[in-house]
Amino acid sequence: MLNDTPDRKFHDRQSCERKFEDYKQALRGRYGVATYESWFKMLVLDDYEEERVIISAPSQFTAKQICERFSEDMVDIWREKCGPVQSFQVRGGNGGIVASVPVRRKPSGGMKLVANKGIAAREMAAANDARRPVAQLRAVQKEEAAPQQAPEADPGLNIAAPLNATLSFERFCVSDCNRLAQAAANSVLENETTGVVYYHGGPGRGKTHLLNSIGLEWLNRRPGDKVLYLTYDNLLNGYVTAVMSKNLPELRAYLDQIDLLMVDDVHMLRGRKATQEELLTLIDRLVAKGGTVIVAGSMAPSALAETGLNHRLTDRLGGGLAVQMDKPDFGLRLKILRQMADYDCTNNRVCVEERYLQMIARRCDASIREIEGAYRSIRLRAETCQRSSDAEPMSDAYVLSVLQEMQRFRKKEFTLDDLMSAVADAFGLSVADLKSRRRPQTIVKGRHAFCLLARKLTDAPLKEIGACLNRDHTTVLSSLDRGEVLAETSPEFGERISRLMDEFGD
Repeated sequence: MLNDTPDRKFHDRQSCERKFEDYKQALRGRYGVATYESWFKMLVLDDYEEERVIISAPSQFTAKQICERFSEDMVDIWREKCGPVQSFQVRGGNGGIVASVPVRRKPSGGMKLVANKGIAAREMAAANDARRPVAQLRAVQKEEAAPQQAPEADPGLNIAAPLNATLSFERFCVSDCNRLAQAAANSVLENETTGVVYYHGGPGRGKTHLLNSIGLEWLNRRPGDKVLYLTYDNLLNGYVTAVMSKNLPELRAYLDQIDLLMVDDVHMLRGRKATQEELLTLIDRLVAKGGTVIVAGSMAPSALAETGLNHRLTDRLGGGLAVQMDKPDFGLRLKILRQMADYDCTNNRVCVEERYLQMIARRCDASIREIEGAYRSIRLRAETCQRSSDAEPMSDAYVLSVLQEMQRFRKKEFTLDDLMSAVADAFGLSVADLKSRRRPQTIVKGRHAFCLLARKLTDAPLKEIGACLNRDHTTVLSSLDRGEVLAETSPEFGERISRLMDEFGD
């Protein structure tokens, strides 16, 4: 029988399975349960011979994603748990694609992933059958041609965002302002609510936390299900990459297998017509087959439609269970602060007194993020006081000064008129210039900047933005496209946009 030293080869099916299971558990320990369930649980070892490893994933998409995200750690953990390796490959689906990680004898940073296409599928479907002897698997592998290095490597598809294991239900505090949101989450997990659930509210209301909590608990209750969490960036970049690499059908096939889809910050998709259409089609397909879709955005479905989001998409969100998440009330703010303080006092031996928590809760009412930022500032002072006898002791006056300073730099609310005045100043123009019919390049660029900033920084409908310039919404759409191009290609324009974003943004 194979002993536990890592420099031995796999000699039989039993030892092979045992060692590979140890390897997968090491991956689980490294990345956590959610990532393990999503990416590593279904991996199967095809062959390990002469320091050559071949692993099978359920699909080509999964194989490429695993290697794009985890390749270096996978090789290092293999060396630690199983033994030497000079060739490490992950095969997807029927073997039509092999993702190969070039492995150096002495591991170093910067390993490059090469996705090789066109590898012949020589009856590798049977290799996943656990009843097949390893010797037969080796015989099949030896018949295969060596992987060819494609001159243009497939960049891979980057669609999934990892779930954050710290954003669990255990840490999701509940009060009157979000009790309905938690009830809706429980309804989803108990299969009482299917189809589309839409959470909406301003920034710092706990939407992202709730989505992560639902995903983690779903996997805990249904370990075999596929859960996908998408941020705006993941969705947009994944779609664009799939189109550019001509992998859109493969991406769609992967997404159709999802049991629970969660999409965060859907309001950011304004202006991304093709991505909106793709998301709408995906939601329709998943709901039709009984899947569950949870979406989060900054405003109610009707308001989303007014900002230019696809009307069919907003109708779909409004036709499901729409739940508003309000600003954190005093009770919720205090619960969150007590939770953080209890954790620090127990685990880090840094204790913030109750009266300081009350002071923060009373004065920081904008968002949960503001509460957390204020607490960290006070906690740092408490830690300094505990470590150094020379430090000025914590006091009510100090806490008040910290809170006042934070509120002094809090972004004030502004109107489109305020934004237009700031844009005019930044471009050396007057508001009348921006509203005029004149078309010198300086004025045109100022209008582009106003439209771009109004779209990014406010929830104003296109019609309202256009009215500020005495133009219609179609002109605003055109100006948005040109403004985005200028922001990328013109350093001077981009710098002005950045300064205005810093002045008015979150």
